[in-house]
Amino acid sequence: MHGINCSTCEILDHIIFHQEEPFQTGSIVAQWSVYKLARKENVVVI
Repeated sequence: MHGINCSTCEILDHIIFHQEEPFQTGSIVAQWSVYKLARKENVVVI
């Protein structure tokens, strides 16, 4: 099992830059973290 260890404050600026539009919920942070872990583990996400 993998854990995601990141501070929301550390990645929030990065997420906002790449989203290029406002988002209403914090779920985008969770999604971003899952995709980041998937990339690290070389897992293809469709």
